[in-house]
Amino acid sequence: MTTAISIFTLASGAAAPLGAVVVSRIFLSHSSANKAEALVRLAVAHAVASSTQAVDLIYDAAGAPALFENNPIERCFRDVHATTQHISTTSMNYDAAGRVLLGLSWGPGSL
Repeated sequence: MTTAISIFTLASGAAAPLGAVVVSRIFLSHSSANKAEALVRLAVAHAVASSTQAVDLIYDAAGAPALFENNPIERCFRDVHATTQHISTTSMNYDAAGRVLLGLSWGPGSL
């Protein structure tokens, strides 16, 4: 069985932060398919939010030249913000995963 930390690391492409370690230790012994999926959803939502924030910082630092289509930063800005619109990366995953980790159902409108 894959551990929650491994799932987080796979989904985010980074080492699991302390919060994920704590969450995984709390739920690993009681892990169900829903809880594992909830941890993956949290990892994906966090990875997208973090990468968007990183690109936004670069975009802001680049100034006006980043507005032009021939600037690679403009393309990165567009691409990373496009990922935030995908249903599997939406911030609604925080709510749905939180419900499951608290022992509730996924909730209305959850995938």
